[in-house]
Amino acid sequence: MIQQVRLQSSASVAMLLAASALSLHAGPVPLAGQQAKGARAEIPRAPLERLVDSVFAAGLPAEKIPGGVFIMVQNGRVVLAKGYGVANVRTRQPVSPDSTLWRIGSISKVMTATAVVQLADRDRIRLDRDVNEYLRSVKVPATYPEPVTAWHLITHTAGLDELRGRSAASREAVLPLGEFLKTRLVRVRQPGRLIAYSSFAPALAGALVEDVSGLPFETYLERNLWRPLGMHDTNITPRGAMPTGYGVKGDSVVDATWEWAHTAPAGMMNSTAADMGRFMNMMLGRHPQGRRVLSDAARRSMLTRQIAMHPQIPGMGLGFQEARVNGRVIFEHGGDIDGYASLAVLLPEEGTGFFIATHVEGAQLRYKVRQSLLDRFFADREQGASRTVAASQRMTGVDLAEFAGDYRWNIFCRTCEKPWLPGIIQIKADGDSALTVGNERYVPVAPLLFQTPDGGKRMGFARDSTGSIWQLTFGGAGVVERIRP
Repeated sequence: MIQQVRLQSSASVAMLLAASALSLHAGPVPLAGQQAKGARAEIPRAPLERLVDSVFAAGLPAEKIPGGVFIMVQNGRVVLAKGYGVANVRTRQPVSPDSTLWRIGSISKVMTATAVVQLADRDRIRLDRDVNEYLRSVKVPATYPEPVTAWHLITHTAGLDELRGRSAASREAVLPLGEFLKTRLVRVRQPGRLIAYSSFAPALAGALVEDVSGLPFETYLERNLWRPLGMHDTNITPRGAMPTGYGVKGDSVVDATWEWAHTAPAGMMNSTAADMGRFMNMMLGRHPQGRRVLSDAARRSMLTRQIAMHPQIPGMGLGFQEARVNGRVIFEHGGDIDGYASLAVLLPEEGTGFFIATHVEGAQLRYKVRQSLLDRFFADREQGASRTVAASQRMTGVDLAEFAGDYRWNIFCRTCEKPWLPGIIQIKADGDSALTVGNERYVPVAPLLFQTPDGGKRMGFARDSTGSIWQLTFGGAGVVERIRP
C-alpha cells in the first residue's frame, strides 16, 4: 500500500522548483472545509501600480512580448486594472483590461471544475459517486473495480491516460465531447492513487456537465457562471473577430496559430482581465452583480486542500493547485496556449486575487510579477532563523542513495505507440548530507521530506506498494516519477 495520510483542511524544472510534493488523502471532501482568516490590510494603488509598471517595463522587451495585462482585486474592489503594450502589433491598438480578449489556456480547467462543483452544490450530482451514474454520452471503462468520481476528475486523480490527438484542424472539425471521448478514455491506474495533471479528466468533466444539465458545455457556463457574474466577454467561441496571439521566432515577433481542440473544457476558454477580476472576486466570497453562483461551503471547498502526496507539501484543491509562498497558502492556476500565457492567483486569507496575461506561450513575465507582488505586499511570515534549517533539525541516518536517480514528469501517454516523453530530472546524492536537483541542495528534515538549507523550498517523496521510492513532488500538480535509480 502507498502511505496514505488523511489531510486536515488548510488554509519546467525551474517552474516546478519555484512552487514548494503530494500525500494521498484517504477520501474526497465533497463540499466541506474551513479556511483560516487573517488580516486583510488594504493594498494601496500607487505603490502597487509602480511595482507592476516596473516589472512589465522590464519584462515585455526582455521576452519580446507585444502586450500584457494585470488586474488585482481585494475585499471585493478592483485595486488596479491596467494594460501594457499593444494588443495588435499591426494596428498598434493598446491593451485594454476591459476589452482585450486573452486565451487563458488551462485556467479553463478551473472554470470547468467550478461548473462541476456548482452541479454538486445544487444537488444535481454527488462528487463522491461513480460518474457513470450521470453520464449518457460516454461511459468510463470498468478497467478497475474502483469507480471514477467527479471528485477525481477535478483533482487530477482519475487515472486516465494522457492520449495524443486532442487538436482539431478547425472550429468545424471539433467533435462533440461525448463522441470524441468514446474511444479515448483509457485508464492506467486506480483512481485516487496519484495526482497526474490531465486534460482528459477535465474534458470528461465537461461531458458530465452537458449530460446532467442537458445543455452544451459553453451554453451551461454562459447561463450559470459567466452571465450571472457579469462576465459578458468570456467564451469558448469568440463572437466577432478573433484576437491575434504572438510568438517569438529568433529575434522576430510572429503571429500565432489559433488552436482548436476537442477537449475545450481543458484549455479553450477566452476572457478579459475585467472578467477574470469578477471571477476571482466570486471565488473570494464577493458576489459581482449580487448573484451567487456557489454557496460559501462549495466555494471554500475549491480553495481547500483535497489531496497531496506529502502532508507537509502543498497539493490540490478542486480545480486549483495549492502552493505555499512566503509562509502563505495560495491557490492558483496557469495557462499556456499558442500565442498566450496567463496566471490566476488567489490568497484566500487576504481576500486578494490577481490575474496576469501576456502574449507568447510559455512567457515567464507572469511569474516575475507574481513573485514581486508576494515579496512586496505579502511579507515572508517565516523569515530568518525561524525558517533556516539548523544542523539539529536535519535527519540523520537517511540513506540518500535510496532517493537518487532519474525522474520525469508523469504527464505523458503510457499506451501510445510512440509517446512523447518529458525530459529527465536527475537527483543526485551529495555524499551523506544532501540531495541535489540542478543547482539546489536539499537536506532531509522529516520522513520522505527534504528542504533547502535556507528553508525556501521543499520536496517530498512517496513509496509504492513494495516500499520503493516511486514519486516525487514539489507541490500542486507538479509530480515526477522515478524511472531508474
